[in-house]
Amino acid sequence: MGSIRACKPVLAVLLAGLVAMAAGCAAGPGARFEDRIGVPVRVTLADSTSYGATLVGLKEGAYLVDREIPKSDELVVVRSGGQDFVEENGRVVGTAVEIRDFDVVVRQSVPPQAVTDLSVRTDAYFGWGTVIAAGLAFALVIAIEDI
Repeated sequence: MGSIRACKPVLAVLLAGLVAMAAGCAAGPGARFEDRIGVPVRVTLADSTSYGATLVGLKEGAYLVDREIPKSDELVVVRSGGQDFVEENGRVVGTAVEIRDFDVVVRQSVPPQAVTDLSVRTDAYFGWGTVIAAGLAFALVIAIEDI
């Protein structure tokens, strides 16, 4: 019986390590951009402007992103040559993909030299790692309680 009591602290430490590893599988920071197409990204430009978009492709070395821009007095959609161009404050920002009630989805071509950071946006999720971590945490509490 004495040997079981001696093993419980070791068991508790091992369970704590497994809880930490499993919890790390459950939630983590956003992944780096790895040529993933059709995923939500966070774009940060050299002038510190940052916005969320969807990466839709690469064209001639530039990133093609779809971005939602809220409608305002400064936003104008101009049809020219069979295409809808979006102007903001008199400057063309891209082509209109979809014009909705409150915003316009704009496809922009962003040169890589203008981008300081482009990372895939991910959210924390609750999956198998969370379930395993919860089970191990419960076992850890029971083990420590008996010590």
